[in-house]
Amino acid sequence: KKLKPQTKTQTTENRIWLSDSPLVIKKDTKEKSVAMMKIDDESIVRFYNSLMKYALALPEKVKKNQVLAPSPILSIIHKIIEQGGVDELYGYSVQRLDDEGLPSQSIAVTLGSLKIGQGLEYNMEQLLRLGIAGFYENAGMYLIPDSILEKKGRLTQDEMKVIKEHPRLSAKIVLRMG
Repeated sequence: KKLKPQTKTQTTENRIWLSDSPLVIKKDTKEKSVAMMKIDDESIVRFYNSLMKYALALPEKVKKNQVLAPSPILSIIHKIIEQGGVDELYGYSVQRLDDEGLPSQSIAVTLGSLKIGQGLEYNMEQLLRLGIAGFYENAGMYLIPDSILEKKGRLTQDEMKVIKEHPRLSAKIVLRMG
């Protein structure tokens, strides 16, 4: 039995405002079921490298207390979802978790979150919000002193308290985006 790609039509225009830049989800666009699509290897690498570019720039921006512009990341995530590349890109990202430390982890968390959201049948707006939250979920780690992050061996109780502050710090960073 041959499977046909399922389609659904989005009939309203949604605007997601983060910071001062809207991302518009076009009216009456057809989306193919992600489970039925395949993305080529070249696109997987291109999307991964695009996300990595922003993930590698994140530590310096966070340390300098700069406002983060989520629009470029949202645009990449949107294209990944539209092209049905979440599953393949997630697999690719998990294989590269050791490449760049926290930036690699941020990408894997972003894509893992999107897989969960798709499984829960989230709409595009929900997926984009989930993806951007996944991308920035560890941003607070860049405010933790390197002496703690790079320590070999067991952390002290005080060092663990500092590490456990990173979710609150990440939330503060994300809330500044709007």
